[in-house]
Amino acid sequence: MPRFTLNNVQWCSDHGHPFAVLGTEDHKHHLVVAIAVEEAQMLAVHPQQSIGIRVHGLLATLMRFLDVHLESVELILDDNLILQSRIHLMREGERLHVQAAFVDGIAIAEWGAAPLWMTDYNLARAPRPDESHAPQPHYHGTLPSAFRDLIDSLDLQGLDPEA
Repeated sequence: MPRFTLNNVQWCSDHGHPFAVLGTEDHKHHLVVAIAVEEAQMLAVHPQQSIGIRVHGLLATLMRFLDVHLESVELILDDNLILQSRIHLMREGERLHVQAAFVDGIAIAEWGAAPLWMTDYNLARAPRPDESHAPQPHYHGTLPSAFRDLIDSLDLQGLDPEA
């Protein structure tokens, strides 16, 4: 079963939406998944911090109340080939499963330092975009020139670098 990590969150100018790039350590598999703008903002900040914004308090309280610990997060495809997450929790040798949104599962795995994985069966079922139209994952991109021009035009005099 391949284990994934979140490699990057990028904007696809060709398709007009953000996407998440997940890959395996051995670079044999990668998933490029379209996500909502709010999800991209959450993951781009830093998943371990963003989980605090969305569900950290709720999740931590429930886990403490139920006396469970996070075992792993599984990426699954539903019957309509939509990516979802299944959160695996353990309590006294009993495994509990909780369905979650795809991006929430990524954030939870990052927050809890839990393995993020997908079965070979689901990986084989994952839709592969037409390579000629697929956003190409890259890990060290540059800002579009419009953003770079905007940043360069900002007057930063008087800002305290220690603030």
